[in-house]
Amino acid sequence: TIPPAANDRARKELRADGLVKNNTERAATVEEKRLAAQRAADEAKAKEARAEQERKDKALLSTYADLKDFDRVRDRALGNIESEIRNLTERESILAKIVAGQPATTDDLAKLASPANAPAAPSPAPAPGTSPAAGAAKAPPPAPAKPAAPKSANALLLEAKSELPRVTELLTRKRRDRADLATLYAAERIRLANLIDAENARLAAATAASAAASKSAAATSPTPVRK
Repeated sequence: TIPPAANDRARKELRADGLVKNNTERAATVEEKRLAAQRAADEAKAKEARAEQERKDKALLSTYADLKDFDRVRDRALGNIESEIRNLTERESILAKIVAGQPATTDDLAKLASPANAPAAPSPAPAPGTSPAAGAAKAPPPAPAKPAAPKSANALLLEAKSELPRVTELLTRKRRDRADLATLYAAERIRLANLIDAENARLAAATAASAAASKSAAATSPTPVRK
């Protein structure tokens, strides 16, 4: 019988002839158990990260035919946010001019009439293989908006003072978004280029192996005897 105090110790059980019948390792300490659990958690996390990266890699390869296709999508996305930044920068400049007491031109007031960061509504795309004229009938042009009553200089000043901080904050956020988006696209482009190179190398190796196997089979096949 094993004493309770020896349960956690390494031990060997011997048979009657002196040979080892059973070999028991010592029990792990609390610290060893903690480290083992930490290693298991780290391995599970790394496995999950690899699976997620593989999913993203497959999505990249299935989304973009080549780097030129990727560049077109990137340029369009960055172009959209840069257009918003230009509009907001111009709006901020007009508002700052009004707050500084400088007179606003008619063109300035017309630009302020549109809400900040309001994108133009996109026109519906025609069906594939048809021209825009072949689609549904064109809707009648909207009725011209009634001109708004001119605002007093004091009212313009109060509105400009209220809106300027919001526009400045929005502009700062858009610039940060643009920088983050550019960084993301740069990293994704490098990843896509590496994936395309690896895929091309794999296909080239498979083609070479297939050609070598066909050549070897042709060399070892018996020559038919002509009777």
